[in-house]
Amino acid sequence: MITDPFNPLKVGLKYPKNSADIVTISHGHDDHNYVEGVNDVRKVIQGPGEYEVLGVSVIGYPVFHDDKNGSERGKNTIYVIEMDGIRLAHLGDIGHTISEDTLEELGTIDILFIPVGGIYTINPTQAAETVNRT
Repeated sequence: MITDPFNPLKVGLKYPKNSADIVTISHGHDDHNYVEGVNDVRKVIQGPGEYEVLGVSVIGYPVFHDDKNGSERGKNTIYVIEMDGIRLAHLGDIGHTISEDTLEELGTIDILFIPVGGIYTINPTQAAETVNRT
């Protein structure tokens, strides 16, 4: 599984040769949806919903890429991935504090992938708060 494969032309880093059965895309910005850089993909998951692929459960939750309900940067999807008895959450490029209702829906998370930056994503203070709340 690969989440948000980056476009080497947009990011400025070499993209490694790889393959994956499943690719998740948290949002449609072209620095995060380089599916053509991944070989042997069986399923691309893009957007909220419940998915089951090769025994892997993926649930997408709708959130935003900014703190203005998506009016600046659009939508984003949080993915909770359950495989081999482990629950991972990939927050994509979330740009706001997660609501209590969404946190409750996510449930218990073993491994959290969280963006930190403060310009296109949440800032370090928000990231720390999110970690403490999950």
